[in-house]
Amino acid sequence: MKAVVPPVLRPGDRVVVVAPARKITRAELVPAVRLLHEWGLDVRLGDTIEAEDAQFAGSDALRRADLQRALDDPAVRAILCARGGYGTARILDDLDLSGFRRVPKWVAGFSDPTALLAHLWRHTHTVSLHATMPVLMGRPDHHTADGSLRALLFGESLTYAAPPQPRWGRRRRPSNRRSRTRSAWAWPDPRRRAVLRDARGRCGERPAFRSPSS
Repeated sequence: MKAVVPPVLRPGDRVVVVAPARKITRAELVPAVRLLHEWGLDVRLGDTIEAEDAQFAGSDALRRADLQRALDDPAVRAILCARGGYGTARILDDLDLSGFRRVPKWVAGFSDPTALLAHLWRHTHTVSLHATMPVLMGRPDHHTADGSLRALLFGESLTYAAPPQPRWGRRRRPSNRRSRTRSAWAWPDPRRRAVLRDARGRCGERPAFRSPSS
């Protein structure tokens, strides 16, 4: 099946912030809402914002209904998961994706909402964004991740760069027995990116930035 890529955003488009997992307050979202307004977007907050049921942003039924409305609303062009935590997987099985299939839209988040991104890909083959979330957006030290999300949503060009490791080819000494399984080697890559290899021989590029915990 061919991948479905939602339309890019334009100024004036509506985005909805929902909390499918851990609870969150409006005050925590003020920097993100301000930033999204600066991008020219019409920002709406779902019913799960300020809702509370133990650690969750309301009951499973409330979180499912809030997400369902955002998925179904043809006026919504993007859904931003407010934060991670735990709870997204509890509401996925009963979602109706028929409206989302007819009018695909961007869904963005990471950490716990990754389950939602995987669910949408499995059942609709729609591309989502494993990206920063509103609980982190708008901070002075978070402009790189914010800029990446904006570029992806608006269809702008996006490039990453990471400085090379200062000591190429030298093994990092584990500080204790537990860290021995995480020891790694680094060596220069022709593309000037840091490439890491762990103790099991698995390789991977060093990310351009590290996101704080959700």
